[in-house]
Amino acid sequence: MKRTRGFTMIELLIVIGVLALTFPLIFAVLFQILQQQARIYQLIEVKREGDFILNSVEYILKNRVATVYNSTGVQVCTTGTGGIAVSGIHFKDKDNTDITYSLVTSGSTHLFASNSAILTTAKTNVTNFSLSCTRTNTWSPPLISVRLVLENYPKSSREKENISLDYRTKVKLKSY
Repeated sequence: MKRTRGFTMIELLIVIGVLALTFPLIFAVLFQILQQQARIYQLIEVKREGDFILNSVEYILKNRVATVYNSTGVQVCTTGTGGIAVSGIHFKDKDNTDITYSLVTSGSTHLFASNSAILTTAKTNVTNFSLSCTRTNTWSPPLISVRLVLENYPKSSREKENISLDYRTKVKLKSY
């Protein structure tokens, strides 16, 4: 009997069948890995921006703020009333320069701004921003509570793909 080189038709059909079963599994796993990698990247971006905002706010509040006042210019946190929560808290430094924090609307996103500098990018959306001031007695420095929620933008239609991080901190003023 003469032996020819090559594969028989049955061997080729078996190899094609095995490949047809394994390729969809490999691509499904690869697709899941790519989705998780994109989600991790979004989480890193949101966390990086949130950490930057909190560090910037903490540094300025600790080292530059001399007085706390409301939107009408009345100084707040001056007595031992136990604390107030005012939505329009503003700050002044030793040189009487205003220091303000606000949300700036750009299209459908809210960006976080300090005076004229925008501290976030268009990849995130800031919600639920609040500042409050408490003081336990006349001799203690004011305690400023900062809270904001940072979300990825644009939002996904699938709820589990949306990322939202809640940032809270309390800063005791040094130079008050």
